[in-house]
Amino acid sequence: MNFCSNQKMKIQLLIFVFLFLFSSGYSQSTKNRYDKTGKNIETVKTDKSGNETFYNSSGKKTGNSTTDSKGNQTIYNSSGQKSSSTKTDSKGNQTHYDKSGKIESVVKKGSNGNETFYDSSGRKIGSSKTNGTSKTYYDKSGKKIMTEK
Repeated sequence: MNFCSNQKMKIQLLIFVFLFLFSSGYSQSTKNRYDKTGKNIETVKTDKSGNETFYNSSGKKTGNSTTDSKGNQTIYNSSGQKSSSTKTDSKGNQTHYDKSGKIESVVKKGSNGNETFYDSSGRKIGSSKTNGTSKTYYDKSGKKIMTEK
């Protein structure tokens, strides 16, 4: 795999992880997301309806989401424009779509709460592992990308 292709897959995985993170969580809470060095990169506040508001590390609002009764989510940027959506099936697997409706990625849920991420062509691009108090995200080679607490 050449450098350009490898960089593209890393960028695609990071985009996917952020999209997935935007679409996870349904209890009223605040979550902080940290990069692999432990630096806070985002805060997500979730209301009791499962709607989320996203803030960067400086506290500036960067977007929000709405969630319907089936767990499907629409994500908006800071200007209120739709940026993506997520559909959830009965098993908890998720399909992520860009703003035009094109599939970007798929999340397959494991019975233990861990997840595997695939790109729109079905190639594995990452995974996550949870321990009950935090979730850690990895790229396809198993290198840690970030942690959510």
